[in-house]
Amino acid sequence: MKLNGKTSTGFEYEIDVDKLDDMNFIELLSEVDSNPILLPKIIEFMLGKDGKKKLYEHVSEENGRVSIKKIEQEMADIIKSQAKIKN
Repeated sequence: MKLNGKTSTGFEYEIDVDKLDDMNFIELLSEVDSNPILLPKIIEFMLGKDGKKKLYEHVSEENGRVSIKKIEQEMADIIKSQAKIKN
């Protein structure tokens, strides 16, 4: 089953429900605060390679820079919206 959603900035995403029920995902999430370098792995785990690329394109600035803060905001939005759906 797939979960579809849209962030507050308009990024449309799709997540495989099974990925949210995976201890590898939970471990990545639990470590990201102390090791922010894991964020790209979390993004790819949740959204897949194509979804990650689309997210980067969505937040990309005119000069091609992909802001870490914008990515963090988008991911927080995705996680919050999925938590609401799950409950």
